[in-house]
Amino acid sequence: MQVVIIGSGNTATVFGKLVLQKGHRIVQVVGRNSLAVSQLATQLNATPVNSYSEINLGADLYIIAVSDNAIAEVAQKLDLKQKTIVHTAGSVPKSVLKEVSNSYGVIWPLQTLRKEMDQKIPEIPLIVDGNNEETIKMISSFALSLSQNVKYANDLEREKIHLAAVIASNFTNHLLALTNDFCEKENVDFKMLIPLIIETAERMKYYMPADVQTGPAVRSDTVTIEKHLQLLEPHPYLKRLYLRMSNSIMQTNFKK
Repeated sequence: MQVVIIGSGNTATVFGKLVLQKGHRIVQVVGRNSLAVSQLATQLNATPVNSYSEINLGADLYIIAVSDNAIAEVAQKLDLKQKTIVHTAGSVPKSVLKEVSNSYGVIWPLQTLRKEMDQKIPEIPLIVDGNNEETIKMISSFALSLSQNVKYANDLEREKIHLAAVIASNFTNHLLALTNDFCEKENVDFKMLIPLIIETAERMKYYMPADVQTGPAVRSDTVTIEKHLQLLEPHPYLKRLYLRMSNSIMQTNFKK
């Protein structure tokens, strides 16, 4: 399939590499940042284009891979009525593309993506949607050529998945950032925790999270919790967060 990538950031880069690896041809990389577009186009064996008026109209699929708040702006500059176009955002409705084409939808990569990913691109579940059955079929077929894990979800379902992803990934990463900051200030080696962090994530493949909850809070070990709170006296923000999380674990505990 011949593809045009619109964008040059993290999602455009990783998605473009994946599309190329799976045997499709990227004919153009389109965007305003001429340097970034040129660099990505070189990586993808594509033609760099900085003007939307110069988009190749002979491609099979057009992928808008820009930041969520830029999708509507980009869409206003496109006219691809007889072509299929998708965006790659989880929290943006597909209807943002309804004026661009009569065949539009979404291919949302449910993964955190960084430009630095090269040959070791992680497993990327793809969430798809389209404005009609024919478009959904076409988008799904393309998605299945990229990933074995493809699911359909409408706008509301994607918003819910996106919310869950923010809590599971972004919030977890923030907790790790706070932990790293604590370790630096208290002269503790954060890297010692990495095997524990990896094991915690690996367990999710085989168990429900509530079934493998460990730690003093789930045991209602108030003695250990009090010791931890004392150690956190120099870190009032983290202390409040620790207390709130501990209370949440003790109060929830999913009432087995």
